[in-house]
Amino acid sequence: RQASVLKDQRIVVVIDSWERNSAFPNGHYVRALGMIGDRETETKVILHQHDVADPDEGFSPAVHACVPELPWHVPETIEDAWRRDIRSMCVFSVDPPGCKDIDDALSARFVAASELKESSDPMAVSLASDSKLVELGVHIADVTQFLKPNTPMDLEASKRCTSVYLVDRRIDMLPKPLTED
Repeated sequence: RQASVLKDQRIVVVIDSWERNSAFPNGHYVRALGMIGDRETETKVILHQHDVADPDEGFSPAVHACVPELPWHVPETIEDAWRRDIRSMCVFSVDPPGCKDIDDALSARFVAASELKESSDPMAVSLASDSKLVELGVHIADVTQFLKPNTPMDLEASKRCTSVYLVDRRIDMLPKPLTED
């Protein structure tokens, strides 16, 4: 019925059934992604093939309702036993200039011999005694402070699993206030 309209387009269909004695499946049309050969369309095809969220759809109002009110702040005390307060450490970003999602950082510090366990490697003890043992810290932003279990945002993040980086765009796992602010 729509063959003339859809013949040059990439489309999404759902296969509903496939009879054992038929060479063709039964299904229904879901939507058109765009014209075959168009860069934007072909990008959407690749994203769809790999179950990456459609960048045109964004996040639902229910997900946005889970985002904390801005501006948010770091609490004075850390209440979660599994978190460590490292605000006194010298930590620096390794994200490039112009990066909007500043979430990767490093730290380095000398380790004193008194900080090592008795069972530590003798070489480590020797280096620490000479102030030559360095601990390199790799720090990745942790937004779980804002991501509560079984909320719409948690379910969406579970579905997306990660942010996806393409040459010309980023498809976020979480709404922008949590990835850029």
